[in-house]
Parts: sequence; C-alpha cells; structure tokens
Amino acid sequence: MDLLIVDDESSLRDFLSIVFEDDGWRAETAASLAEGRAILQKDEPDLVLCDLMLPDGSGLELLREIKAQNPSIAVIMITAHTSTKSAVEALKAGAFDYIAKPFDIEELKIIVRKAVDGHGQRADRQGHPLQLRPPRKVRIDQLRRAAGEPARVGAVRSRAGRLHRCDSRETRPLSGSGSRHDLPR
Repeated sequence: MDLLIVDDESSLRDFLSIVFEDDGWRAETAASLAEGRAILQKDEPDLVLCDLMLPDGSGLELLREIKAQNPSIAVIMITAHTSTKSAVEALKAGAFDYIAKPFDIEELKIIVRKAVDGHGQRADRQGHPLQLRPPRKVRIDQLRRAAGEPARVGAVRSRAGRLHRCDSRETRPLSGSGSRHDLPR
C-alpha cells in the first residue's frame, strides 16, 4: 500500500513514515502543498495523511484536488488547529476522518486500516463509496484488543452488562415507599 504524508513538521513526517513503513506501507512525504501536488502527479497513493495548515496554503485545497481527480483515494486530515468549521468542511469535501494533534498513534493506525479496508461502504451523492468509522463502542473494543486487555476481563465486563440488563427490570422496593428508611437496619 502507498501512503503520502503531507505535513510541514519534519519530525512528524519522519515519525509517521517510520511507523507506517514498519506496518508494510510504502511512504512518501511532502512538506508543502506544492510538494504534495508534485508527488500526486507522478504517483497515486492509496491513502493521504494531510495537515490542515501548510506553509503555502490549506490542506483542504489538496483534499479537494485529490477528490476531484480520484475519489477513491482515502484522505485523513490531521491538524493542531481544530475547529468545528474546518472539521465539517473537511468531511464535506470528502475526508475520511479529521484528527487533532497530538493524536494517539495506535488510534491513527486503526483509522488508517479502516480507511483502506472497505468495510461499511455506502455510496455518496455521486455514487462513490463512502468509508464510515465504526461506532464508538466498536472502536473502544478494538483499542482494548490492540492494547492486549486480557480476555477474562472482557468476559467479566460482558457478563456484568448482561446481569445489569436482566436485574434492572425486576427491581422492586423491599417494603413501603421504597425509601432508604424502609430498609432493615
């Protein structure tokens, strides 16, 4: 799989490049919009990690250009300058996700896998497949598994949840009004 990392912070570009190359990706990096555009003209990555604020413009410009040329390329926006407006704008323009810096690398790796997996596809208005993030509970379960939570802890959590659901329907007061004054001492 090919990955393009567009970010003006050289340390972050290097770090992400090492992390994803260790996972089997072929990573290319760019420090600006111009460099990103040049790489995109000669190569077509499977995924782009793009900073929102670059020295020569907005990463949203690059996102729109990528989606206009090839809507199947997954783009994840990363930024230290989060705002609801920019997040909505990025997602409307076709970004798979919008992540605030600093981010957890394991969570980013999960989002990257989901972006290229093809699970949960639906079509957008133009008929292009949309990739959707899994519900929060599914992501938390995935993170727990990735962190190596013992299976026994997960089984206890599951059982406790079932017991809670069963018992919650049959709760009745012991006597009288059900206040704490009615309880035996």
